[in-house]
Amino acid sequence: MSRMYAITLHQPWATLVALGLKNVETRSWPAPERLLEQTIAIHAGKRLVRRPADRIEQKLRDRVGEDWIRTIPAGAVLATVTLAGMARVEYVDPMTGHAVHDGRTEVGCAAGTGRTLIDPWGDFSPGRWLWFLNDVEALPEPIHRPADWHAHLTPYPDDLNSTAICTYYWTDDRDNTWTSSFMD
Repeated sequence: MSRMYAITLHQPWATLVALGLKNVETRSWPAPERLLEQTIAIHAGKRLVRRPADRIEQKLRDRVGEDWIRTIPAGAVLATVTLAGMARVEYVDPMTGHAVHDGRTEVGCAAGTGRTLIDPWGDFSPGRWLWFLNDVEALPEPIHRPADWHAHLTPYPDDLNSTAICTYYWTDDRDNTWTSSFMD
């Protein structure tokens, strides 16, 4: 069986990706290069880490409804995306509102771009990694997974509509040694 990897995002960030509003995920570590141009699943974490800024909350009200905080799914896969590129932030230019990339780290769709417009959805501080997400496809219904499932990048069956019970084995050395077995 081939596999698709999933990344867990806290809520409401996972919902913002599924809605197509957030297309740059910011992390303290680079994406595994072998996942560039690959489809990955977006998994919503089990909890809301903090209330978002007013402007983000308004977008959620507009798209999900006034009671968004109670209706967004948790602990579930919400969408698939293409991990289109990545770059490391060198510095922030407050005059233009851009995060300027370290050119040596630009790969995929970020190659040669030099900068990214800062949006309210992420942490664009110097040293952070920008993961560029394209081709967002929200799932018709969230796919809930076991409560103890969590990891940075975890394999998922490529057929996200199947019902799979997962057993997870991994090492977190950022060297792409995540493994997993799946049973229908």
